[in-house]
Amino acid sequence: MIDKKKAKILKSMYAKNASYLHIGEKIGESRKTVDNYIYRNGLSKGKKVGQRGGNGDHISMAPVHKLRKDQIVWMSKHFCKAHGKNFILHHDCYLKEHPEMNRVGSLDIETSGLNASFGIVLCYCILDHQTGEIYERLITKEEMRDGTFDRNVVAQCIKDLDNFDVLCTYFGTRFDNPFLRTRALIWNLNFPTFGQKKNLDVYYSVRAKTRLHRKSLEQACAILLGKTEKTAIDPKHWNKAIMQGDKDSLFFILDHCRRDVRDLKRLHDVLIDYRYPQLASI
Repeated sequence: MIDKKKAKILKSMYAKNASYLHIGEKIGESRKTVDNYIYRNGLSKGKKVGQRGGNGDHISMAPVHKLRKDQIVWMSKHFCKAHGKNFILHHDCYLKEHPEMNRVGSLDIETSGLNASFGIVLCYCILDHQTGEIYERLITKEEMRDGTFDRNVVAQCIKDLDNFDVLCTYFGTRFDNPFLRTRALIWNLNFPTFGQKKNLDVYYSVRAKTRLHRKSLEQACAILLGKTEKTAIDPKHWNKAIMQGDKDSLFFILDHCRRDVRDLKRLHDVLIDYRYPQLASI
């Protein structure tokens, strides 16, 4: 029960942008009780805890076990514009409001098929938005023949993902991410778990903010940017790479992947100002 004395403390702390959790600890009440009081008394226009939308006290904890002490201190003392909560509790807001403090990379993979039960990862590329460096790994003919298949490729990709906080993809929500996750599980590799890495899928920005006859990466870049680096998908190269391990075909596929991530970054840079970044877990 929040009496007048507790209510006074609550309002004072709320005005100073204290989190509901800290307010509750101060007055000896639960966070949900604090939230309901604020909601009932018209102090906030957000919705109750558990409801979607509004600016309720949704918590997305920062991965403090991966942060330095100075980063944790900074995030605990700075508050998000959207909800007035510190960035330790509202890590999603930190990623959205401070992209310059997060390392962003454009991710693309090339595979031997559309499902990961039978298909394997032939290569991947991650373009660092800050430095322009491309992290990449291409499967070798020997790996395709000795039963290693894409295990080393997936393992190196997971290692390179650790260099980034946000990964930009194009339809990666439905293809690249689940394909990589499935292959990692098959090989018993530790793929990032929920919340460890954020994904910004540019495909959904194209779908929501443009009206194109086709929404492929190639067409989006050709029409919106006036050019595209993409090379045509030649079945001969994929067949020779998969069936024979042909080096020229494998390098053609890697070059195709490099061009994709460069196009993706340019498209991301053009569309980012037209939509509030919709970040989800990779």
